[in-house]
Amino acid sequence: MTEETYPEIIEKAQKLAQLLKAHPITKRYEESLEVMKGDRDAQGVLEKMVMLGRDLNEKLQGDDSGGPGPAEQMLLKEELDKHPQVQEHIIAQKDYLAMIQKVQELIRDPEKE
Repeated sequence: MTEETYPEIIEKAQKLAQLLKAHPITKRYEESLEVMKGDRDAQGVLEKMVMLGRDLNEKLQGDDSGGPGPAEQMLLKEELDKHPQVQEHIIAQKDYLAMIQKVQELIRDPEKE
């Protein structure tokens, strides 16, 4: 099966891709990615946040192995406060992923909305 078999769907998918790319949420996320690429300190803080999230998730799943303690969490919060671009990136990423997830849900089940 080739793209010629369903040209209308391909055309509409390309239009959807253009709409997503032009959306303010996407632009904000892409700008945030560029800021993060240029800031090694912020990348380190983000990496620590991801690891903390993973550790917290494992604890919620019943894994009681040692994770970051209160002092380590406080230090990470201080680092996060010094790097507002990390906070902005996390929010921009969350918004972008929520938008993409909503689009995927509507593709799977167009009657849902």
